[in-house]
Amino acid sequence: GVCRYDGQGFKLFGNNEMIASICNDKHGRIWYSSFSGLYCVDLASNTIKDFQNLIPGHYSASFVLVSDYEGGIWMIVNRTLTRLDFQKGIACSYALGSHASPNRICCGTDGWPYVTADDGCVYIYDREEDIFLPLRILAEEEIKAGKELEYLAFSPEGFAISTTDNDVILYNSENGTSKLVFGGNEDGRDAQVRCVEIDADGCILVGTDKGLYSFFPDGKKQLTVHDSIDFYSLSNDNVICM
Repeated sequence: GVCRYDGQGFKLFGNNEMIASICNDKHGRIWYSSFSGLYCVDLASNTIKDFQNLIPGHYSASFVLVSDYEGGIWMIVNRTLTRLDFQKGIACSYALGSHASPNRICCGTDGWPYVTADDGCVYIYDREEDIFLPLRILAEEEIKAGKELEYLAFSPEGFAISTTDNDVILYNSENGTSKLVFGGNEDGRDAQVRCVEIDADGCILVGTDKGLYSFFPDGKKQLTVHDSIDFYSLSNDNVICM
């Protein structure tokens, strides 16, 4: 289930089942997905509404949720990208490129979704046209070798993105360039990337099964949190989200 701390204690919502994803919308509602479907917790009325009839198909742990600038809920269910309009009570599916399948979704600094896909592109939502436009990141030879894009993290200058080869690429939206800033298999590291984040100072945080790495993209030294802040003791821990 979902637990919420209100400053005095924890309250449990839903039944005792595994939660795949959770997010808040602009109206303060809590959305979560489980193996049984999609649910919305309205804290004002203390009620839970389910949306199983709006989202067809079987559910899995790949059910990913994000909320956009207008409060719409975007999700990836069974490799299908869908947006739910809570006020209208309708769900619309979106196509990506030529038969591309979505991997991960994240809202950018503009409040609208960016989607990584299995064709080596990041798809950026065009609000006026109501479509997703592709931005090529991986070369054709990398795609043929089975490499895909996964996790996204944003900064004012662009975004960092991980790959299934456990690399992290930094893309600069101002000049349209990208560069490799972290290699999970470099220096004998053999680290599998689980998540990526960028803090307010532009420091890139990479969570792996070998611990948390933090570094600035222009610096040469890559530091684990254990090396720089000893009391976190994360040098050999599996970091799965930030």
